Amino acid sequence: APDGAKWFGTDLGVARHIGQNSLENWTAFTTKDGLVNNFVQAIACDMEGKIWFGTQGGLSVYDGSTCTSYTVNDGLISNNILCIVVDKTDVVWIGTDNGVTSIDKGKFTNYN
Repeated sequence: APDGAKWFGTDLGVARHIGQNSLENWTAFTTKDGLVNNFVQAIACDMEGKIWFGTQGGLSVYDGSTCTSYTVNDGLISNNILCIVVDKTDVVWIGTDNGVTSIDKGKFTNYN
């Protein structure tokens, strides 16, 4: 991430590590902290520094203090997120088991 943090997705949530000492400064995030699902399969960072988490149950976006989550009910083509990439224009591309969703300034577009 731009702040130097390293993010790790697991099947029990996501972990953030800050600093160089591998035994210190870890923070874990789960559904109790706002993740839509604990099985994290993809992580990306956008140009604003928001961290995007693709899970088996949808998409969560962490802005540094809170998570906002999205599912098929919000416009995703599938809840099973396999990969995420942010392009040079800050469009977020989400690869799923059922096609691709792009998010451009809050607008969801599905391709399958």
